[in-house]
Amino acid sequence: MKVVSFLGGIPLRNKNPAKPEMLKRFIQGVNQNGDNGIVHEGTTYVDCDVAVLQGFVHELGKSAPHLQFRKLVLDQNTKSPKRCVIIDSNMFSYATGSEHNNTEMLRFSFDGIFPNTGDYCNHDVTTPEHWDRIRKNYNLNLLPYNNKGKHILICLQREGGWSMRGEPVMSWLNSTIRTIRQHSDRPIVIRTHPGTRMYEQNAKQIEKQFQVRVSPKHKPLVEDLHKCWATVVKNSSPAVASLMYGVPIFATDPIHCQAGELAVSDLTQIENPQRPDREQWLWKLCASHWNMEELSNGACWSHMRKYV
Repeated sequence: MKVVSFLGGIPLRNKNPAKPEMLKRFIQGVNQNGDNGIVHEGTTYVDCDVAVLQGFVHELGKSAPHLQFRKLVLDQNTKSPKRCVIIDSNMFSYATGSEHNNTEMLRFSFDGIFPNTGDYCNHDVTTPEHWDRIRKNYNLNLLPYNNKGKHILICLQREGGWSMRGEPVMSWLNSTIRTIRQHSDRPIVIRTHPGTRMYEQNAKQIEKQFQVRVSPKHKPLVEDLHKCWATVVKNSSPAVASLMYGVPIFATDPIHCQAGELAVSDLTQIENPQRPDREQWLWKLCASHWNMEELSNGACWSHMRKYV
């Protein structure tokens, strides 16, 4: 099997050495498994059975050269029987103290990056093997549900980010708060995206407009989850941390949320959150996460290869 990592999908001005490193290490793991792995530079497509990209491009993507090249590779390698490995963000970054741009461990899928579009190579995972691996790595525990929380935590996404799917963040926030306020008088805490620019200006605007409290910029997510009644997201990753800490979740766009299968989408039920069993979901989520060492020693590709 021929597997090619395309370095041309990385921005030209990239200053993060982990981005090319993860592509190179993935190919080391491919070769460890006896397949033909190639690291390809430049922005020309090389025919292969499996392409590997760091990052994705969505339907509202910009026209930057590296994004155009990603789209070229995706168009060529998301047609059966070819596959395209997408390397995306770590859903457990909160456990490292860095919720943004953590690359020590990453998430891998075929052909897409949403639960309804990507193959995370986990649909037949029925044991805690992968959870045990990550639990030891991060010293994590799945905490019992808390049914005595006080505040509602709303986690915002990046303005203009692809996961918002074209919806303005403030429009979503306005609609979300308006619905919640019709059904609950609990305190509301807003958490901005870690990559938000002009935090102070945005925080003041939100507090004045919605009469809520905005969490300080560098406050750890786990502190906002302390004594939290429920977490509300559109589809973003804090839903994972929330469930890990025993806080029920609401997601207004559950089909694009990595914890969407355990989320309630109807905000009118904010005072009646569901507390579903989380183990099977967690075992599957962990099966899509691999660290740098597991890329280079072939453990990641050995697992994903079965799903090609």
